[in-house]
Amino acid sequence: MDANAPDLARRTTVLAELTSTAASLHDIDQRLIDGAATDLIEDERALFRRSGELAREYLALLPRIALSRCPLTQAAVVAPVDTAGLDGPWWRYDPPLRPPWERPSTLVALTGALALGGAPEHTDDLVRPGPAVPYVIPRLVDDGCVAVLSSLPIGAHTGYVIAYFAERFDAPRANDWGANQYPVDGGWDEVIEDASAFDFDLRPYVERGQLRWIAPGDQDLALHDDVEGCPYVDLPGLRAPQRIEGGQLW
Repeated sequence: MDANAPDLARRTTVLAELTSTAASLHDIDQRLIDGAATDLIEDERALFRRSGELAREYLALLPRIALSRCPLTQAAVVAPVDTAGLDGPWWRYDPPLRPPWERPSTLVALTGALALGGAPEHTDDLVRPGPAVPYVIPRLVDDGCVAVLSSLPIGAHTGYVIAYFAERFDAPRANDWGANQYPVDGGWDEVIEDASAFDFDLRPYVERGQLRWIAPGDQDLALHDDVEGCPYVDLPGLRAPQRIEGGQLW
């Protein structure tokens, strides 16, 4: 994938201060609940302001990644993603911290999976990056979507992006990769799906033309439709949603 190199040093500093600010806010909240002096309210307001500043800086640091390509219009899908590791709030399940971005009109859903390349980064937030291997959501392709599978590095890990495209789609969609929601006109919606909603046997979908793929590292996002050359078929790994919290996989 075509990734802008993130400023890792500044990201580390921002994440550390976000964590300490959140801890300070929690401490003040507890003291106010316990009847502490109301002069702490000004400290709380200052911390809220600083937390907002740090959140905006974090969002500004996110690289814009060319993730996929629509097979209907050939438009590229370029989105902000925290590619440095799973410890950033972009990966926080509920709610994720992500900036708005321009989605192609044909993009129905942007889902994903992630194969850990070592111990996950430590964060107190719940992270749900999907299963360890890519999959298809049959109900989306059965309703007329064409899926496109690609990959990108997420720190030491390998992320898989499964994007779904259609000219028109009126059925429930799918939550964004690693998030508990997906955007709709004027707000957000969500679906609840477990591993039973996923099909990890990719071969039939490629053969039927319902799944295209992009080679790892291909910055041109060339779409392929052959099974034999597909590097994503029959990958080993956990075929169930992963939960990561406190640096531990559950």
